[in-house]
Amino acid sequence: RLNREATDYFLKVTLEAYKKRCGDRLGRSIYGVFTDEPHRQPVLTRFESGNHYIADGNIIPWTGAFAAEFHERWGYDIMDKLPELFYRPEGQSVSRVKWDYMETAQQLFLENWLIPYYEWCEDNNFILTGHFLHEDMLTCQAVVTGSLLRMYEYMHYPGIDLLRGEFNRNYWIAKQVQSVARQMGQPFVLSEMFGGTGWHLNFADHKYIGDWQALFGVNLRCHHLSWYTMEGQAKRDAPASILHQSAWYKDYDYVERYYARLNYLLSIGQPACSVLVINPVESLWSQIRIGWARNVYPASPEILEIEELYARMFYALQGNQIDFDYGDEDILKRHARVEKRPDSRPMLHVGEAVYSTVVLGGMTTIRSSTMDLLKEFAAAGGEIVLAGDAPEFVDVLPSPSGKDLVKIVTVVPFNEEQIAAAVREKTAIPIEAVDMKTGRRIADIYCQVRRDGDNTILAAMNISRDHTYEDVLLKIDASGWVSEWNCEEGNIIQVAAQESVHGLGIKASFSQADEHVYTITPSSIPDAQKMEPDVQPADIPLSGPFSYSLDEPNVLLLDMGYLEIEGEGKSKLTEILKIDRLVRDHYDLPYRAGNMIQPWFKKKFQDPPETLGKIRIHFPFYIDKMPETDLTLCMETPHEFSVLVNGEELTLEDADWWVDKSIRKFLLPAGMVREGENFLVQEFDFRDDLDIEALYILG
Repeated sequence: RLNREATDYFLKVTLEAYKKRCGDRLGRSIYGVFTDEPHRQPVLTRFESGNHYIADGNIIPWTGAFAAEFHERWGYDIMDKLPELFYRPEGQSVSRVKWDYMETAQQLFLENWLIPYYEWCEDNNFILTGHFLHEDMLTCQAVVTGSLLRMYEYMHYPGIDLLRGEFNRNYWIAKQVQSVARQMGQPFVLSEMFGGTGWHLNFADHKYIGDWQALFGVNLRCHHLSWYTMEGQAKRDAPASILHQSAWYKDYDYVERYYARLNYLLSIGQPACSVLVINPVESLWSQIRIGWARNVYPASPEILEIEELYARMFYALQGNQIDFDYGDEDILKRHARVEKRPDSRPMLHVGEAVYSTVVLGGMTTIRSSTMDLLKEFAAAGGEIVLAGDAPEFVDVLPSPSGKDLVKIVTVVPFNEEQIAAAVREKTAIPIEAVDMKTGRRIADIYCQVRRDGDNTILAAMNISRDHTYEDVLLKIDASGWVSEWNCEEGNIIQVAAQESVHGLGIKASFSQADEHVYTITPSSIPDAQKMEPDVQPADIPLSGPFSYSLDEPNVLLLDMGYLEIEGEGKSKLTEILKIDRLVRDHYDLPYRAGNMIQPWFKKKFQDPPETLGKIRIHFPFYIDKMPETDLTLCMETPHEFSVLVNGEELTLEDADWWVDKSIRKFLLPAGMVREGENFLVQEFDFRDDLDIEALYILG
């Protein structure tokens, strides 16, 4: 993706082909294109793909024109300095050559891939959205992309991907893209969510994963994924499916109605955000070397330290209810300006966003253009907070300018409480969440405040899934009538609030992963229900037993069996996917996995596979109480198998599908089973394209 000719050819065979076939629909019924995980390959680290490594860890992205492009940009020959990318020159961790290489790779990625893609969409009234590869940490993005903030600028609806969402607490993933969207005036932020979460995920998990992303700007929900089929290996492609394969899909509108209400409220007006944090990703660029990262995660001590300070800066601010945006240094160079009106304090404009305070910390190097901007801002009276040490390098060269920086900023130790205190002293922060018993701010409650003329919108969320906060006072700089919007049920409740010289105090309690959304308006909302002061929801004890009914039959999973290959005797009791691997080992075939050749490709381009041998799988199951009615057997590709139940062949007459259209149902008469141990034997001629999967008995 550093090669323009490759991009032009890609656009020709993809988007231009769609335009030729569907040109009158582009921008009308076909609104745009989703690009998934573009990247420019890893820098000096292993990068896993499926079960294999595609690099030995000692490679760098390169093209035939890279050296010439590098020379044109920086005026010297990269080939003379090539070892400096891989090693530390004379033991020095920071190198201008490293930074120049990373910046060249970033520019080529933008110029030769993303910007042409974006411009094609612009010219064709098309929306470009999607997400890039690996956003979780600074190292992740530096390894395969460079600076993600610079990439988001060239998307109409910039997006992220949040895998394993119930465990992923890297909240800055969403904050990064929200920052650029605010600065570039992009109305929608996308998230591909719920991928890799598994079948166990419930609505509470969906809400938790979605809530903090919504809080940080995500308002375009892209579910991962909806299957055409779950046949064979497909069912293990990062489930669960949002379609009929999931038992809850008919009820899922409850979740989406909730987010429609929440995202509406979080789109009103403008964010009350006045703090800009300089993004330190380029400090990583200047310190790449063999061993700097492992896969896409930090490994060397200097990189680990930058990552630690980056996370601590986020928690220092957001954990003290201080909203902020990240500022990429290249975006600042092109889009930032200082404005000081005679009747107001100086403001730093970055595109469409406006800030009154700048915070930096955890940076090894800083651009001279950023230094010049900060000096101009400080000279105009702007507030700047430096946490910890000043950068030792300017433009990745040793510089005494750090001392100059200290003269124009407020310096505080890199301590979360002191950072927050300094920022609050310099900036009018509209909200804080305090424990009414201790008076301390609650670090687990994250907030977003928006202003819409005389109206204020407040969203507050307890991001902890472990702690409940009963006596919380939300102190907000606003006046008027307070209404709580119940986004789950769609009703509005007028709540009492304490008035003070600093604004209003709203009493609330937060259970785990709980959220409250309020509007504060000059007049009351006519349809709002009244709520008495200090009335809190109470726990209602329940006692059973309770009656219930099933909306589908019980399921007996047959996923443990004895393998018999060509009559050579049975294996020990083994799990079904391990049986599949044993069979493939026997015939010296590759395993099914995420990097396998897909079945459609084999069918279209390869010769039909030959029959390799006779296979039997003996599935034991046990019956304590005989069923009163017939049972149902379910399995995939039934035309490939014969089935015996306790030695008697089962007639396989198709009786519709279960869960997915690839899983077919067959009558299993109650007379074929017996009390105690039973055996179901699946017999077939094995081929490479045949999937060995679990069976199911319903009843």
